[in-house]
Amino acid sequence: MMIHVAHGMLKLGYSSLTLGVNQMRDLNSVDYYRFREEKERELSAVALNPEISAIHLDMAERYAAIIQQSALSSTPNHGEP
Repeated sequence: MMIHVAHGMLKLGYSSLTLGVNQMRDLNSVDYYRFREEKERELSAVALNPEISAIHLDMAERYAAIIQQSALSSTPNHGEP
């Protein structure tokens, strides 16, 4: 898999994924963090170096926590029973 980042664009390997900065602005923040979590998990899975894989997995878990916190704070009782 090849990763190329240039001019505000991210292209991953052979997939057709290209998400530009302007497209990211159009997404709501939860969608952005879901997108980032998924990409970090993908990068973790293909990383050849275990330390790099762990970094990507840590980032994915941080994005997941942001998503979870956002879901809790958007409930009428702020996630409390």
